Amino acid sequence: MFLLHPDIFLWDFLILLTLGLSLSISILCSLYLKNHPTKPLWKRWCTWFLGLASLLTFLLLTYGSFMEPHIIVTNRFRVTHPLATPLRIAIVSDLHLGPYKG
Repeated sequence: MFLLHPDIFLWDFLILLTLGLSLSISILCSLYLKNHPTKPLWKRWCTWFLGLASLLTFLLLTYGSFMEPHIIVTNRFRVTHPLATPLRIAIVSDLHLGPYKG
């Protein structure tokens, strides 16, 4: 459960802190661009780029922290083949590591 497990409390807190910071920077950049339309072009481009980068950080961190961990799928198949000893094959793909995985 988010923010309640003591082993990963700091990790969850850092995720929330990063989410809040990146969203705040994105909002501040958009407000700055709206209120200062006559600034030099390079300042507007830098502000626009910073706002876009912080918005993408917010979106990717939200997806990776809250949505992706809930769509992990495990499939098991039994294949019969006449071998002398039992054989197990494991295929692991799209591996994600973090405190939410067992």
